[in-house]
Amino acid sequence: MAQPTHTSTAPPPGRDAAQALTDAVHRAVLAPSLHTSRPWSLRLHPVDRPRRIDVRADRGRQLTALDPTGRALVQSVGAALFTMRVALAAAGWATSTRRCPDAADPDLLAVVDLVAGPPDGGIAPLVDLLGLRDTDRPRFGPGAAGLADIALFRAAALAEDAELAPVGRADLHRLGPGPTEVAGGARPATVRDGAEATVVVLTTARDDELAWLRAGEALHRVLLEVARAEWVATPFSQAVQDRPTRDELRGVLTGRRWPQSILRVGPAPLQRSTGQA
Repeated sequence: MAQPTHTSTAPPPGRDAAQALTDAVHRAVLAPSLHTSRPWSLRLHPVDRPRRIDVRADRGRQLTALDPTGRALVQSVGAALFTMRVALAAAGWATSTRRCPDAADPDLLAVVDLVAGPPDGGIAPLVDLLGLRDTDRPRFGPGAAGLADIALFRAAALAEDAELAPVGRADLHRLGPGPTEVAGGARPATVRDGAEATVVVLTTARDDELAWLRAGEALHRVLLEVARAEWVATPFSQAVQDRPTRDELRGVLTGRRWPQSILRVGPAPLQRSTGQA
């Protein structure tokens, strides 16, 4: 189940590995999580001469009433994992990430190793956007995301083994009032706030812990790309927490793929609002 990005084993010389790893852990503390629960434990290993980070689930922080299966917990860990990957890439380090590496230790969700090689230039520029994502149910400005922007967001999801697809108005109506109301919180997802926002669904091929972890990484990457494109996004987490609703969403919107997150993406108003997910 491991999915390494690089295969080299020797870290590049002349750089402070311990400082880079410590900074990445500090960045990860600010990663988005369900109700800011931060359900992870991050350990530099070995402590005396660190070259890797163990990323563990902290089940004691699971919000069982809202997240009985732990799906949102694992996605939150995925967001923290992606944050560390961005921070290390920005610091000039290449990394190898092993996800769900030990079936006998299910709380160990990932291991990030420093390796030789070029850093991931595709994610390094996102470092300046960490903590500045627009995901606080903002009002939207006029206009709608164009094909080029949607293609960018879809590419970001695909790079993390997920898919992102726009949801048409007809598909939203096919869901009926129940799931549509849930998707929008206290209002239907089709309410526009005077703007032409775009609804997209993030999906994975499977629905296990590895898929949830990757969905968390993908969602965080998409949100950062949305912010870099100077758009804002509203997540509809309620729509995918309830299993019957997820099944209905899967049948209507995604075929055989599993819906993991729904986002409403639109232009920022003149007065931008920023905050954590």
